[in-house]
Amino acid sequence: MKTITKRLAVKRFETLEEIRDFLNERDEENQFKIEEDNDNIILFDGPSFASAFIGVTLDRRAIYDYNLMLQDFSGRDPTSLNLSEKAIEDLNGAVEFIDFNTTECLDSSSRNYPIIINLN
Repeated sequence: MKTITKRLAVKRFETLEEIRDFLNERDEENQFKIEEDNDNIILFDGPSFASAFIGVTLDRRAIYDYNLMLQDFSGRDPTSLNLSEKAIEDLNGAVEFIDFNTTECLDSSSRNYPIIINLN
């Protein structure tokens, strides 16, 4: 079986607006509409986790990298081998926030909610 992975985003984003602009620029057929109805891509917006946005699925679901979400929220690299006690504390706070306020709030029955994956 052949697995094909294609990244839509080839750059890191700083803001939610940059993601929206990026998708809208590539949307000749309105495939990636980002408005407020149920058929559109849902992006995180509080916090936006813009730097953790890595692409969009074929069924129009935003994809975010969990480790990049941790880094975006805490300002620390969760893959670093030499973390200070303060860095570990910051990352633990980020894990708690993301797990409770983001992943727990996702409606898995909705067909267009974001997907969070762990690439590391």
